[in-house]
Amino acid sequence: MDWEALVKLSTTHYVLPAWYYNLKTANFLNFLPEDLVAYMEHIAELNTDRNTEIIKQAQEINTLLQQEGIVPIFLKGTGNLLSKLYKHPGERMIGDIDFLVAPENLGKAQELLLNVGYTPIAADALDAPITKHLPRIAHAHKIAAVEVHKDMTIGKYAEEFNYATIKDNLSVSDQIHTLSDVHKLDLSIIAKQINDDGQFFKNLSLRNAYDVLCLSFQSPEHPGFHKYRLLSSPLNNFVCLCGYVFDLPIFNFEFDASAKAYLENFKKLLSSDRYRKRQFKKTKRRVFLNSRARMIAKAITDKTLRKWLIKHLFSREWINRRILKKTPTQTS
Repeated sequence: MDWEALVKLSTTHYVLPAWYYNLKTANFLNFLPEDLVAYMEHIAELNTDRNTEIIKQAQEINTLLQQEGIVPIFLKGTGNLLSKLYKHPGERMIGDIDFLVAPENLGKAQELLLNVGYTPIAADALDAPITKHLPRIAHAHKIAAVEVHKDMTIGKYAEEFNYATIKDNLSVSDQIHTLSDVHKLDLSIIAKQINDDGQFFKNLSLRNAYDVLCLSFQSPEHPGFHKYRLLSSPLNNFVCLCGYVFDLPIFNFEFDASAKAYLENFKKLLSSDRYRKRQFKKTKRRVFLNSRARMIAKAITDKTLRKWLIKHLFSREWINRRILKKTPTQTS
């Protein structure tokens, strides 16, 4: 077994702690090299400590905002952690604390956090003013950055999955609000397929796939993706890939011809590094040009975006950040 390759893959996909805790539960750690187990245990313990602090920070944010009549709905990894989706709190590696608020409370929520010591992260100044959330903020004495969301996805897809569509079906525990299990599943997939363009690149994030797997164990019934017009195909495609990668009949339903063709393309990309890199470059160029075309079209009527576009579109710093990136692995 090439343990170094497995460590590299699991680290790249932020699933090493999940791998460790699942092997430990299954009593399989005895089959691994001792130095590898020691390394995995160390990383897992560090992540558990970090998640403990994230839970505390999220609870503080929840108390602060609810005192002012604002209900934050915690999303993605933080939401899953707060709703105790995982068997061990150290399984999920989390970057930011993401939460959604009612559109009318967006500015007030950000202002309340700024008033208690959070400050904008300077590097995000280059982000176009059409993102799903307000500029990321951080606190010098808190472990995680925070994103106050106005949307959970982008462009036309936000018409089908937004605050209005999820607000009446939330999970609530100890005054902490998170998405319902069905909507958690939707967002776990949307975050990769739509927000990170996975639908076009036909690649997989193991962290998101693991969330889908955990949610399928918790609610094994078919989630009913047919309720969406635009999102149905991307959601089905991702679950199809998850079933293949985990070798499990997730949600126990038959996929249509489109999802099966999507899976065959995924397999082809896995089979050849040369083909995968060539396709990645083509797709990246197409996705980039399409996104810029949409931005330019929107800038015609959006003065704020138009001023940003003129200032940043051709700046060297922005080009280095957004265009000149290394080609990732197939599943990154």
